[in-house]
Amino acid sequence: RNLFAPVKGRVKKPDYHIIFFGDEAWETNKSKPLPEKDITIRLAILDDAEFLHRLRNEESTRQSFWETEPIEFESHLEWLRAALANPNRALYVFEIVGGLRVGQVRYDIGGDGSQAEVSVSVGEKFRGRGYGVSGLKETARAFFAALPVATRVLAHIKPDNQISIRAFAKAGYQDRGEVLWEGYQCREMVLTR
Repeated sequence: RNLFAPVKGRVKKPDYHIIFFGDEAWETNKSKPLPEKDITIRLAILDDAEFLHRLRNEESTRQSFWETEPIEFESHLEWLRAALANPNRALYVFEIVGGLRVGQVRYDIGGDGSQAEVSVSVGEKFRGRGYGVSGLKETARAFFAALPVATRVLAHIKPDNQISIRAFAKAGYQDRGEVLWEGYQCREMVLTR
């Protein structure tokens, strides 16, 4: 069959369109969500700096952090270089079809390596589709495989961030209730090996 031949008859309109421009993507039909696709995870590299900076500085992302002020690119780049060189930090990027970066998951390994602190963020345009849950699940598998001594991962979430609390629960984390952590009142969630 010639795929380039003119179409005869009625053509079915696609359910959705994605317009790509660099690292950005826009859906042109918001009434129909993107189909669920597997995500790909990988360790972050320096080339992810602009994506990670944009993600970190999105207004809704900043509101979930303890430090809510925007970060300048040069400061972020310095942080990223240190993070990539830090043997006690694993920073993953997750992507969907076409290598489009949609989020990140970071693990900070503590003490003897038996536990880590995790954080996740998903780009505003890609929330509500389960990518954060998938990113948490897939990176946890990779993290535990790479660090056999690790037995648990902790998340400390602002108590009013119900979306993150639900995402961590869907990813298999157990809710341990409210705790005081590094001077902040938060919900503690834990994933054990």
